[in-house]
Amino acid sequence: MIRRYASVLRVCMWIGLLIVLVFGVLYLMNINPANDVDLVLEHWDRPSQAFWQAVRGGYADGYSWFLDSLPAMDSLSIMGILLLATAPLIALIFIILRMRGIYLLLIAILIAGYLFSIFRPFL
Repeated sequence: MIRRYASVLRVCMWIGLLIVLVFGVLYLMNINPANDVDLVLEHWDRPSQAFWQAVRGGYADGYSWFLDSLPAMDSLSIMGILLLATAPLIALIFIILRMRGIYLLLIAILIAGYLFSIFRPFL
């Protein structure tokens, strides 16, 4: 059980890191960026609202800034971070069917907690 959980985490980690590195390098090479790399670097030290105003000319609310520019390299790089962030949830889903008794209840509570934290910004 623990080995299955760990192996799923390992696979998600390697895939997530590969996605971040590949699309991050492509973004830094200025290939199909959603945000101008020079503007991002110039305004990186500003607070969030000032940063988005300077880089995109408006305020980024929720996940809209990310979802609106999904085919761009910087957004695709964030998909790797998304995979890394959800790797424990994915691993828990892979092992839940093998759990029995109190362990099944605990895994279900953990999964519910992860799902709540993911969808909380939409509520």
